Amino acid sequence: MRLAAGQTECEAVINVGLKQLSGFRHSFQSCRLLNESYCGVTQDGNFSFTVVVYNPRASYRFEYIRVPLMHPHYQLMSVATQRYIHVEFVRVSSATAALNPNALPLEAVFRAELPALGYNTYVLERSLESGGKILPSVALPLAEDLTVESAIYKIYFDSKTGAMKKITNKLAGLAGVSDSLSQRFLEYSSSTGDETSKQASGAYIFRPLNESADDLGEPVLSNYVPGERLTEIWQSFGAWLSQVTRVYYDKLYIEVEWTVGPIPLDHGREIITRYSSSLATNQTFYTDSNGREMVERVLNKQPTWDLNVTQPIAGNYYPVNTRASLVGANGMQLTVLTDRSQGAASLGNGEVEFMLHRRILKDDHRGVAEPLNETANGRGLVARGKHWLYYSDIPSYHLHRTIGLDMFYKPTLAIATQELPEVPLWSFSGESLDINENLNVLTVQAINQTALLLRVENILSPMEGAESSVAVNLATILRGRQLASYEELGLAADRHISKIKDYAEHTQHDTATEVVLQPFQIRTFLLNYNSAVL
Repeated sequence: MRLAAGQTECEAVINVGLKQLSGFRHSFQSCRLLNESYCGVTQDGNFSFTVVVYNPRASYRFEYIRVPLMHPHYQLMSVATQRYIHVEFVRVSSATAALNPNALPLEAVFRAELPALGYNTYVLERSLESGGKILPSVALPLAEDLTVESAIYKIYFDSKTGAMKKITNKLAGLAGVSDSLSQRFLEYSSSTGDETSKQASGAYIFRPLNESADDLGEPVLSNYVPGERLTEIWQSFGAWLSQVTRVYYDKLYIEVEWTVGPIPLDHGREIITRYSSSLATNQTFYTDSNGREMVERVLNKQPTWDLNVTQPIAGNYYPVNTRASLVGANGMQLTVLTDRSQGAASLGNGEVEFMLHRRILKDDHRGVAEPLNETANGRGLVARGKHWLYYSDIPSYHLHRTIGLDMFYKPTLAIATQELPEVPLWSFSGESLDINENLNVLTVQAINQTALLLRVENILSPMEGAESSVAVNLATILRGRQLASYEELGLAADRHISKIKDYAEHTQHDTATEVVLQPFQIRTFLLNYNSAVL
């Protein structure tokens, strides 16, 4: 309830901001259930819709936007260019329809060009004929294995199960480099205590009954949907487990959307997905530390003490906030980016697994005084999430950081059905176009009419094969404003940088208004302008 109340407050602020920037007189609405293909604004198919897509990142990007609709009788216009652009209509999966009985039957998928810290406006115009096409489903079963190709990847899928078999990065080397890549869903049965320990698995404790996970069976390829910019592979593992794999033509990642639940109530179950590759990883993988530094994890080993392995499964699980990586001896790597914090482990060479969902029947006696058996609407919870798979050579490994920012800073959609203003501002960017994509703007805060607090971060690591220092010109970072002066502050903006020990070491490469950020460095500035910035 508190999260919902907070989201409502944020939507009100967004509405005020969009009205001031764009000239729209009417309120926009957000769609909170886009992951269930439902939007209250677009469920009436008799209207045209204005869609504003805001980019919270401080650099240009393009993203594929999905808008739930009742029918395909729309054309899509980019209002900034006054041109109609390509849109494809995709039927929602059977898992989505089961998840929400009110789910709209189609989603319009289009490529949105998004300026830095700004927005672009698109209009879905109601038309008598379809402006795009509903992507067709290919008749099943297929006679031979699938090969799905994008600008970056060639991925091979099994014709009966829809499971990935091999992946090729077409950009790595002259002929491309390949590794086998497969994925399974498995479950650990939850321990209720035994003769060695009465400790049960529960809300705070992960203690599997056995030292191996049970396979949840072969999936069935339930749909194959090829398109010009998007291809979808649907898989069904039974009544409570399904998955859609999406390959976008020009994206650096492969999207895997899993739906798990309600988990059956016959015994405690802890559901994982495991990615297996031919990468020789020497029992080592890497997890992020709060989205920043990647930390090496070695099976059954800790770097600062001698580990006594009593829980070979749980003892090798680590927290993952945004991603985990496998690095192979062949110069290739696989990074799995998550849309939420999850537990992950690498229990075999070239493997990484993630905990997706849990339903446990016994309390672990660690504080909540109840089993981990949450319900809603009279049934167990359904978990739906996404993994983005990024496979590349080591010199391109650092790109997982910009992909991670795209995952974390998802575009914000605001939709309206009212008439458009006569003199609108269709596109807006909050800062200059020449910012380095490896620079993340953490804070832009107005101090007064002519001063801004700016906090910026270098997202690169010196260990990931990229030029690690990043320069930014403070004089051009805000479009259309002349910088009068600036001063650097400490990280918390509570004191001048000269009050910080060893500050000179971190500023020695700065020149005039150009400052240089070292790897993982965060710096804070007070920018003073000659004219109002509000």
